[in-house]
Amino acid sequence: MQVDCIGGSNLWDQASGLHVRNLLTLEQIREMQRYGVEFGSHSLTHPWLPGVPDAQLRREVSDSKRRLEDLLGVEVKSFAFPYGGVDQRVRSAVAEAGYQLAFTAIPGTNWRNDPLCQNRTEVNEFTGLADFLFELRLGRTIRQALGVFRRSFGKRA
Repeated sequence: MQVDCIGGSNLWDQASGLHVRNLLTLEQIREMQRYGVEFGSHSLTHPWLPGVPDAQLRREVSDSKRRLEDLLGVEVKSFAFPYGGVDQRVRSAVAEAGYQLAFTAIPGTNWRNDPLCQNRTEVNEFTGLADFLFELRLGRTIRQALGVFRRSFGKRA
């Protein structure tokens, strides 16, 4: 979760023409937390982390963890890289901040992946039941799986 954006909207998406979406308020977050939802960090301001200077990188990763922990009263163990942007320097900053898990934007399941570079399966309002079941099993939507199959088939021909 982007700490500086709690209760705001998805400004980073709006710049590229996507719809305005309201983000959770602190009250909504705390209510969900009471029902067992665990929250992780997503930086302070949602920048492309591989492109920011070292001092800003440390601030985005460490300060967001500390501020969320202060707000929620629990340890924040996970991090999701904004836009999936990760390189060795960014991964190291996440490790140094004390996160136990971190998620890229690469679709797929996780069997023996680096805990600080986990694949992420997206579920949103457009995900139908068939895609949801497919993603649970394979970590990909039907369309993504067919694309992989087509590319694989094309290489053999």
